[in-house]
Amino acid sequence: MASKGIQAIVVDAAQTSPVQPDDKELFKDISRAVSEQINTTPQTAKVFRTYGTAAMVDVAQGLGFLPTRNFSQGRFEYVEQINGQTLVDTISSREGEGKISHACMPGCLVQCSNVYPDKFGKRLVSPLEYETIGMMGPNLGIGDFDTIAELNYLANDCGVDTIEVGAAIGVAMHAGLADFGDGQAALSMMKEVREATILGKVIGAGAETTAKVLGVYQVPIAKGQAFPAYDPRALKGLAATYATSPMGADHTAGHTIRSQVEDHHSAVGQATASKMSQIGTLQWDSLGFCYFIGSAVPDLSQICDLIRAVHSHDCLPDQIRRMAIKTLR
Repeated sequence: MASKGIQAIVVDAAQTSPVQPDDKELFKDISRAVSEQINTTPQTAKVFRTYGTAAMVDVAQGLGFLPTRNFSQGRFEYVEQINGQTLVDTISSREGEGKISHACMPGCLVQCSNVYPDKFGKRLVSPLEYETIGMMGPNLGIGDFDTIAELNYLANDCGVDTIEVGAAIGVAMHAGLADFGDGQAALSMMKEVREATILGKVIGAGAETTAKVLGVYQVPIAKGQAFPAYDPRALKGLAATYATSPMGADHTAGHTIRSQVEDHHSAVGQATASKMSQIGTLQWDSLGFCYFIGSAVPDLSQICDLIRAVHSHDCLPDQIRRMAIKTLR
């Protein structure tokens, strides 16, 4: 769009109408079946709905890919203070406006989002996710949810990505601008980003720019984009994704944490795992579905039935797969 000088596409809702399925009964039947699967599959109905993406904290700690102190380590000594169970306990104990489970959009059945309240029960940020916990917590040596949530709030307030700015602050700490674990220093840096000071503009520009300005050589980036909260040295399938994805360090391009490989630390089989994951992820992305439902809806024939119910258009799982492969190319 930008190459053609198009800045935005505006749709006047007054001139539109809701899409109506061509076969309403089939659409209802398939929708009920998919909903039932989502509501009965442990990953979607229990893990995501209770702990959200924060469930990944303990997995990362166990496998050693939890970014710690600018990716210099893969495990954090204060992990129990910032894991999924502690998040649930903290939100529950504060009551008020906090919510353990929260729909990120109307109609979401997984509800992996949450609402994190401050000490007075007032909404501080929503959601507090694994990526932010990892990059603004252990990556900065911080083991306190309130500090992480405040950093998250400030990032949202000034429109910067928590992964990128978390990596940038980690680089700044590595350069000696503050000690790892100094939450107040991290908050001060985020406030400088919001105030657009010289340092704030540097950090706000991301990890690569921060490293160049401060002369740091240990920089967690791939193709100019900061690593998300997965150290690729301990999750080698994702390392292949970082290396081959056009986006660079993007875990959502092809996550391999659930790939059936013998050892995530070994290079064996990881290229194939990354390739298959990138194709699988693009199948969901191309259709506009959240890929978190993949564990509950492993058979794409159901999705094809939904497409047929809405558009009266024949669809086969292999067609969706070919579409994903074409997109990758």
